[in-house]
Amino acid sequence: MDDPPLTSTGLHVSFEVFDDANGNAIGTATIDADFTGTGEFRARRIYQDSVQMGIFEDLLVSGSLTVITSDATYAFDLAGCEAGTQNRVDQIHRPNGPRPGGDAPANDAPSGAIALAPGAATQQWTGGAAIESEAPCVIGKGDDAFEFGLGRTVWFSVVGTGDPITIDPRGSDFDTVVAAYASSANGLVQVGCVDDDEIGQAQGLLTFDTTLGTTYLVQIGGVIGQVAGDPEDPQWGRLRLHIS
Repeated sequence: MDDPPLTSTGLHVSFEVFDDANGNAIGTATIDADFTGTGEFRARRIYQDSVQMGIFEDLLVSGSLTVITSDATYAFDLAGCEAGTQNRVDQIHRPNGPRPGGDAPANDAPSGAIALAPGAATQQWTGGAAIESEAPCVIGKGDDAFEFGLGRTVWFSVVGTGDPITIDPRGSDFDTVVAAYASSANGLVQVGCVDDDEIGQAQGLLTFDTTLGTTYLVQIGGVIGQVAGDPEDPQWGRLRLHIS
């Protein structure tokens, strides 16, 4: 079949279906799908080895997929499907540029966490931090939960105000992961972890509820894997951090 007539407004096409066992045609399938835009947004995503810029739009999908054979007819509602458009440019940079290294930061582990308060801002080079993270980052809940890879992490602490606190790494020049923990008798208990934000920005903000007077530890590091580097090495660079 030639490339289907897929556009930003829909997909309407029919084609033959075949038996995998013998290659014989056994019926037809028809896709009638309409796409409705939810609003374009522009994004500039900064990674360690690249900058990605583009215009993106999520699309709502409606319609059906119908498969007809000599034995049966199957109909599938496409409302649960996802679609999107993007006009994107990727700029790869500094393939032979700076390398990780330098002295290990004083806040390379939870015991050396630097105390910050809402309203504070700081910058730090993370290339000298240990490759392995000191605590895991778990994203999602229940059966959808999974451990997200991060490394070359540095640590901060913040005392709860009774209101939500936001950890903001925007402006950093690498793909960050931000996690927050509370201390317990059994060790650190995660209260939140985030990689990208809701529109895919590589420096996602973490906002979590706090209890007045409780000290929270914040771990910030890089995503494991680079665009043009060692796929097992966490990203690193200049961390720019603001607490609010």
